[in-house]
This record gives sequence, structure tokens and C-alpha cells, in this order.
Amino acid sequence: MNSTSAVTFWDGVYAARPAATEPRPNARLTETVTGLPPGDVLDLGCGEGGDALWLARQGWHVTAVDVSAVAVERLTALARAHGLDDRLTAERHDLPGSFPRGAFDLVSAHYLQTPLALDRATVLRKAAHALRPGGALLVVDHGSTAPWSWNQDPDVRYATPHEVAADLGLDPAAWTVERADAPRRTATGPDGRTAEVTDHVLIIRRARHVGRARRGDTPPPRTGGSEAEVLRGFLDYLRESVSVKVEGAPEPAVRTAAVPSGTHLLGLLGHLTSVERATFLGERVDDWSATFRAAPGDSVADVVARYRQAVAEANGVLDGCTDLSAPVPRPRSNGPAPSLRWALTHLIEETGRHAGHADILRELIDGATGR
Repeated sequence: MNSTSAVTFWDGVYAARPAATEPRPNARLTETVTGLPPGDVLDLGCGEGGDALWLARQGWHVTAVDVSAVAVERLTALARAHGLDDRLTAERHDLPGSFPRGAFDLVSAHYLQTPLALDRATVLRKAAHALRPGGALLVVDHGSTAPWSWNQDPDVRYATPHEVAADLGLDPAAWTVERADAPRRTATGPDGRTAEVTDHVLIIRRARHVGRARRGDTPPPRTGGSEAEVLRGFLDYLRESVSVKVEGAPEPAVRTAAVPSGTHLLGLLGHLTSVERATFLGERVDDWSATFRAAPGDSVADVVARYRQAVAEANGVLDGCTDLSAPVPRPRSNGPAPSLRWALTHLIEETGRHAGHADILRELIDGATGR
């Protein structure tokens, strides 16, 4: 079933129900989260919003997502009515086609099971990569058939928590299964009936530091004594520092904004590629803000390779320059050519600034530090 059909189906499900005024949170959420320090949380498949509202009341900053526009609109109105709209944002996403931006301390996926086709493993894998170092992915699934379940097939088999974890294919050096069990409880269905049900509970924790994530600092370069050698030596040092920060960074966090400005690691390197090509190769840039955006089809390796190619071409131009007071050889057509001294100093400033940004963004993604 395509995404349009999924939206139609779930809009119909929620539109057929009266809008909830006090939706209840899931029991496994409250027992797991109570006592944890609040942070940023992503609620996948928020539905009527009981979990999202409860989390916001506990002080969490909540991003709640659902494929249904009806559910999202109702939750937005509820959050506003309860004075929680400063801590709760509801968004419509076609998981896994579109996925919310940001980095999170907790991702909660309660009963993200559907009678429609859904690549759930891809969704949960993206969720795991959206966790900050030390963050947790909480997955609670149906482990038994209740009288009100969609599927009443007596032979239906529910994947165990360990099977769900294995299907994600996460690196055990970076993610650890903290809980995988099947507790039972008495539940109340939408029609008021009660029954004993089994929940499959899975908690996966992202490591704070992975393997050799903390590498030693590379000391500043020892260059020749001339002004040109010093400037070019420090520029090359910063270029390598920032490209190494992006190289090997995991998806989708490498392209996920970690700050309100929308800045992400892949975009930083794409922007620096444009700066190199504009400054030393004379290429025109009409929209600098667009240089911070990565194309969906760009891999990390693609972006790093383009940056290194731009650096190599720029160095090819610089190798033929001997007078720092002379204008850059290939000036842009939209202004006077700056001196080579100014251009090198500007690139050191620009690359150093964004290398610092990259340090912070990479540490938020997987704990990697060092330069």
C-alpha cells in the first residue's frame, strides 16, 4: 500500500473516533521513563497523543509524529489547550519516507504495528541513529492477540524483542540491548473490555563513546618559515580536520539538524566545498544558504570526496602563486578580486569556524572527539 493510501486509512481511523480530551499514556512508557531526567524525546506513531502529552507534563521536549494529519491536528490543538505547546510539537511524517529532524535523548515507539505495509526495521534503524550518545530507543510491541486486536488469526506469530533487535543490524559496539522481555499486564481496550495481554519490550541504548571515538589531537603543523608556507600549512591542517570529522559519520544523524538553525554535519562540508570553489576557482554562488543543504542521494563518501577534490583543485591553483599581495588568479565576476593573502586568511577563518562546529556536531552524534 502506498503512502497516500496509508494517510487515507489512518485519517479515516481517527476521524471515525471522537477526539480525545485526556488520552492515557501507555503503561510501559510511564514505568520506564518515570524518574529519568527530561530531555528531548521523539514519539513515533503518536496517535491520540497520550504518551506525548504525558512526556511534556514531565518536562520533556516532545516531537510527536504520525502519518495521519487528523491525529497531528488534534494533538496540536490538545497541546495548546493544555498549555503544553511550548514543549510539544506534532508533525506529520510518512515513515520511513520522511523522518523528523533532530537528535534525541529518547525515542519511543509504542505499538508501531499496522495492518498496512511498513518497513518498520528501517524506521527503527533511523530512530536509533537519531539518538544522542547515551540515549535510548524504547520499542513496545504487541506480544499477544487481544479481543480488540486488528488481527484475530489464532496462528499469528509476534516477533520477539531479540528478533526485532537483530533485524535492525545495529553495531553492537555502538548500541547495546538493555532490556528484551515479554511482561504481561491487564489492559483495557477501546470498547472498555479488559484482557490479559503480553507486551514485547525492547530497550536499546546508544553508547556514550564508541571504540576509538576519542582519538588524540593532531598537533598544529610545523611549516616552513615563509608567510605563504605558514598560511597554507594551517589551512591544509584545518581542511583535513573538518573532512575527518565528517568521514564515517553515521546516517541519518550526519544530515539531521542538531540545532535550531538547521545546521548539520554533511551540510557544513558541502558549504565549505562551495567556499573553496568560489574563493580559489572563481565559481559563482547565487544562494549561499542552499550550500548548507545536502541532497537526499548524497552519501557521506560523496560529500567528502567532492570536498577533497575542491581542495586539490584549489591547491593546484595556489601552487602557481608566489606573490601574496597579488589578486587571486580566478576571481569571481561579481566583485573585485581579493589578494591571495586575504583569501588564505579568510579560508583559515572560515574553515576553522566550521571545524569547531563539526567538533560539536560529531560528538553529539556518536561521541567522537579529537582533531
